[in-house]
Amino acid sequence: PILNGYLARHGGVSGQLTLTDRNVNLIEEGIDVAVRIGPLADSSLVARPLGATAWVVCAAPAYLRCRGVPKTPEALKAHECIRITALVPGRDWRFVESGRELRVPVAGRFVCNVVDPAIDAALAGQGVLMVLDYQVREHLAAGRLMRVLEAFAPPPLPVAALYLSPRLLAARVRAFLDDLARLIPLRLVPAAATAARGRRSKS
Repeated sequence: PILNGYLARHGGVSGQLTLTDRNVNLIEEGIDVAVRIGPLADSSLVARPLGATAWVVCAAPAYLRCRGVPKTPEALKAHECIRITALVPGRDWRFVESGRELRVPVAGRFVCNVVDPAIDAALAGQGVLMVLDYQVREHLAAGRLMRVLEAFAPPPLPVAALYLSPRLLAARVRAFLDDLARLIPLRLVPAAATAARGRRSKS
């Protein structure tokens, strides 16, 4: 939606959106701006912070009624866990307990390298899912998925726009960066805060 709005305002500009989980080389691949989630490695690129996105552990209400609600991260060992290798490459899910990191090995019959099919599996009641808040926000708000283990959530992941030296930025790229900096933080607001804001607006 951000790119669509940008192109609608700038009729002489073309845009190519590439969605991938690998870290692209901006110079070699001719990319103006990359948006990355997670800690950034040292590089010659310039990073413009855009906010942070929270982790969410969730499951369908039907699954939780059948299998019970996990009260601690360790309880996940007795649950079907839907793994997304692009988000969490290994078998351990990270949590925070009493200020310390806790790693819990999880297992399940559904493993996927992208997010959408894994969300579909969770909606179908196949297990517990660990994703980023914005990826399931609508399902959480609608009650199709329910949060669990909120008290043990790991720290949010930073989100940043990466680009080459500001001296080399074309005006069209600078304008797009401004759009990202203005609009992406609004999309990273956790679902709970979005729902609360909606309740306040109705009262």
